[in-house]
Amino acid sequence: MPVSCYLCGRDYGIRSIGIHVPNCLKKWEDEQKRLPRRQRRSPPECPEKLDRVMEGLIHGEELKEFNEAAVKKWNTAVLVMCEHCLRTFFPEKVGKHQTSCTKSNPMKNLNKTTGKASMQEALVNYPQQKKIKSRKQGSNPSQIVRTSAENEAIIRNLLEAKDDNELLKDRKLSSQLIHLMDCLIESKLRDNKAMIR
Repeated sequence: MPVSCYLCGRDYGIRSIGIHVPNCLKKWEDEQKRLPRRQRRSPPECPEKLDRVMEGLIHGEELKEFNEAAVKKWNTAVLVMCEHCLRTFFPEKVGKHQTSCTKSNPMKNLNKTTGKASMQEALVNYPQQKKIKSRKQGSNPSQIVRTSAENEAIIRNLLEAKDDNELLKDRKLSSQLIHLMDCLIESKLRDNKAMIR
């Protein structure tokens, strides 16, 4: 699921947002330094849980809520509202707009299409989580379904190989290997049961 930036309103991957936000903040500050002092604005406060999002700890519904908060913050803190017609614009565009929009004659949106800010907001896409399809047994010929007797034979062979290997005489390593093999076998058994259903 993409993550929305609260500074530019764009979507980024969950791994990219940690790289993007510091660069976007620096870009914001650089752009503000080029403006006259009276037009400068401080950057918007970052949304709650931004640090957890950048670490990749938030997913699903919680990430969707974060994105909605980030887009709302972008709409209110980054875009500038025209005081006459109450529409929002990018800061560099509001001046041109206000030459035609006055208090006595507020401008109406004659365009049938939405503006760039609205289009960017509409690009926020929250795909549904993919559902895992269960496969019927035999649908994938490369998949091998073993009986419990065959699994026991494989385990015996692995244990014999472990006993023959000098490196695995270490008790701790042997224990870890057996635990790993047990987890692998359990996983395969669960997969086989899911395929049969």
